[in-house]
Amino acid sequence: MDKLSALHAFVNVVESSGFSSAARKEGVATSTITRLVNQLEEELDVTLFNRTTREVSLTAAGEIYYPQAKRILQEIIEADYHVKNLDSIPRGELKLYMPVAIGRLCIAPVLCHFLDEYPDIQIEARLTDEPVNLVKSNADVVVMINENITSDLKGTKLAEQKFQLVGSPKYFADHPAPNSAEDIQNHNCLIFSSENGCEEWFIKKKNKNHKIEIKGSFQVNNAEVILEAAEHGLGIALLPDWLIKPSLEKKKLTTVMSDHVFHKGREDSCIYAVYLENRKSLKKVEVFLDFLNELFSKFGH
Repeated sequence: MDKLSALHAFVNVVESSGFSSAARKEGVATSTITRLVNQLEEELDVTLFNRTTREVSLTAAGEIYYPQAKRILQEIIEADYHVKNLDSIPRGELKLYMPVAIGRLCIAPVLCHFLDEYPDIQIEARLTDEPVNLVKSNADVVVMINENITSDLKGTKLAEQKFQLVGSPKYFADHPAPNSAEDIQNHNCLIFSSENGCEEWFIKKKNKNHKIEIKGSFQVNNAEVILEAAEHGLGIALLPDWLIKPSLEKKKLTTVMSDHVFHKGREDSCIYAVYLENRKSLKKVEVFLDFLNELFSKFGH
């Protein structure tokens, strides 16, 4: 058995959600993929997939085996890359994940400058506000906010986020502006929500963060939609200063309680570029991290 081909077939079936789709992706017969996976299962003496006529899913053994097999294949790719690129020229595909608002408003508009400087790099970018698994996604760099950096990950702090409590002039014409955490509880709060649940608002008092009990008629998993809802007078929102700056300048929004310090979560909010530890040595990752650091240094936080 060609173990490397079998591992590749196994990972491909997982990521393509089926044997037929994996075969189409590789341009081979379905029987070829099936044979390789069967040989792998026979060697391991375990069943890696639950197979039905409608779907394929990983068994408990398959769930354990997949990330390890994925890591092995990636390390082979990286080893090949290092040997082939001893000239230290940044090149190759860079897979990038970014939060939607930060990616669209802050990073995407200037990626053309990065690509002009490094014409041998190709960027595959994804915008998402959901958590990203760096191993399963095969990501080179993930821009994320206040994520825990585990032992197999490394993170570069790009910037701190400062939050402002905002609402539209129209909203405050009909609702008295809040002056305290207790007042906020009586307002319609526009809340960011995701698969991990709803955001939490905190206010700093005597060097301690205190949770504000919030409620509202609108929850969504996109910060820009919350911004638009606030501009239209639906309620108040707690948003980062980089996002609300244009709206404040155009007087679509106004800040309240600006002498208070707000947080989302109990800790200070920071933007990180996160990557697997073994990716930092890749020249394409190194130069892109330098690019992000320079970009976010211009925000002044």
